[in-house]
Amino acid sequence: GHFLETLILITGFALLQSFGGGYHAKKHLGCFLYMLIGWGISLLVIPLFTNHSVVLYGLDALSLCSIFLFAPVEHVNFPLSQMKKIRMRKIVRINAILLCCLIGALKLLNVPTEISVALQLSLLLSGISIFSAVIQKKIHQ
Repeated sequence: GHFLETLILITGFALLQSFGGGYHAKKHLGCFLYMLIGWGISLLVIPLFTNHSVVLYGLDALSLCSIFLFAPVEHVNFPLSQMKKIRMRKIVRINAILLCCLIGALKLLNVPTEISVALQLSLLLSGISIFSAVIQKKIHQ
């Protein structure tokens, strides 16, 4: 019963992850499980955040910091040239800003809160993934 929220969550997350990178599990199963857990938790908390969006705005601000400071995250299996890194950094930042503008517009237009919260959670999941990748990289170094 949450098809639209799922579609919005995964689209927003994929838009940011494809240019910003993020956590890399060692196996495909781990990647699938992490995504499944993130999706499941997101669907469970959407109703909780519809009345407490101030908390989510704070978490999204931290996520934006993570995206602006660390993205794109380079992985050993996906090395980036300096030019590609600069290009991807610009794209992920623009995508994050556009996502924030869309969230604000949805709030102003009184679109059902579940939709904007799903977008906010996609931003949060991406920020967490990027920050986790940075921590993972530091541990391996």
